Amino acid sequence: MPATVNAGAPSTHYRRLLVSPNDCAKFCRGKADGFYVNPCGVACTSFIQCYNTGSTKITSCPSGTVWNPDRTACDWPYNYACPAAASPSPSPSPSPSASPSPSPSPAASPSPSPSPSPSPSPSPSPSPSPSASPSPSASPSPSPADCSQFCVGKADGYFTDPCGVQCTSFIQCYNSGSTKITNCTGGTVWNPDRTACDWPYNYACPSPSASPSPSASPSPSPSPSASPSPSPSPSASPSPSASPSPSPSASPSPSASPSPSQAGVTYDQFRCVFAGNTDILGRSNTDAIIAKHWDQFNTAAAALNFAFGNADEASIFLGNVRHEYGGYLDDMTENCYRQGHNVANCPAYAACTSGGLSGNNYFGRGPLQITHCYNYAAMIPYVGGADLKANPSLLADNTRNLGWQASIAFWIKPDFNCQGSWVGTNLPTCPVAARAANIATVTRRINGQLECGSMTNQATRVDYIQSVRVNCFGLPRATTNVYC
Repeated sequence: MPATVNAGAPSTHYRRLLVSPNDCAKFCRGKADGFYVNPCGVACTSFIQCYNTGSTKITSCPSGTVWNPDRTACDWPYNYACPAAASPSPSPSPSPSASPSPSPSPAASPSPSPSPSPSPSPSPSPSPSPSASPSPSASPSPSPADCSQFCVGKADGYFTDPCGVQCTSFIQCYNSGSTKITNCTGGTVWNPDRTACDWPYNYACPSPSASPSPSASPSPSPSPSASPSPSPSPSASPSPSASPSPSPSASPSPSASPSPSQAGVTYDQFRCVFAGNTDILGRSNTDAIIAKHWDQFNTAAAALNFAFGNADEASIFLGNVRHEYGGYLDDMTENCYRQGHNVANCPAYAACTSGGLSGNNYFGRGPLQITHCYNYAAMIPYVGGADLKANPSLLADNTRNLGWQASIAFWIKPDFNCQGSWVGTNLPTCPVAARAANIATVTRRINGQLECGSMTNQATRVDYIQSVRVNCFGLPRATTNVYC
């Protein structure tokens, strides 16, 4: 199986501690997985996540917010009165549906949200950056002083920043006249058509020689979210989005917290699976690469009208992808080919009974590493008729969504192991087993002939699945039906 490394561990943010850091560094030993008040923190400004049966992650709430154990979320202070004197004794809270994880959220470009709502994500939202000084032009922009009062007399909403440089910031008007100027980040620009920070190729910023008049962008309605939704306040930047298309790592949309895709997964969950992965050639997934594949994944799911039945299914599917794909999303080929790109280095998988290429050409490709000519041939109806039998390399084309589409088809269509009866017993299909957190049955269907019966052979697959469940989806480790 592909040699990869685990997703990079996030740096832990510590505030000034009231007790020894070592006390809270080992806080989770002997405790159940979940979310706890941080007894080492200052004035409820951080929380602790216990995961992997004893691992500890201490995370700071975004600036100006406090940990609210009643909501298991970072919240505005007026929604939770932090105990004044002694820090409260830690008491477990159930995992929030927003699924905070020890993997960092993408760097947040601000989202124009009328109700910016911090979530218990392990990475705090950035504080608003000062607006950029305008560049010289034949028609100078208004001075920054003018923009600090920009919203006086204007309706609440989102506006192009006439004091900014090359569409790199926007203005939020709130509370009937208050002004908040926020910079887009990560190379994005303000796109007034989408009321979002977006990739430059999605919006052509007008030339600086003619500064556009500020025009209001309609204020979007907040999406329902498990995160609290306090009133707008300049103390916290709006949260990042999960689903612009194509989706930069931090490209925001009008949402207080990441919205699930059609498939039922958020961008943060998807990114958590692949951030920090490295392949055998030392290549790592950048945020731009992850965002591109997020878009491809959603396009593929929509093409097959597919959605996960629950978070257990999503975590086990993506955990299997994490095990199979090889550590670098833009080259999802089996390691035998990845090193040198020579099919002769690969084993002879089953060739086609008629036509097609030699068996060496049907090595593993795509998120679930589809192999054998009969699988490539059977996949053709589910990838829009692309002739994978004659051109199997299409499944590893990183500019298209065919690899993701084929992997979803392998998961849900009756032609393949995950749905078929090749295992010889009346086992549940992969989706049904995964919804019940039955890792063993999914492994038996995907690769049971090589892995079942040996815990050693299954160890890496199971470890990745458990890590994705806990770290990316906030689910408990599976304790039954783990090994086949």
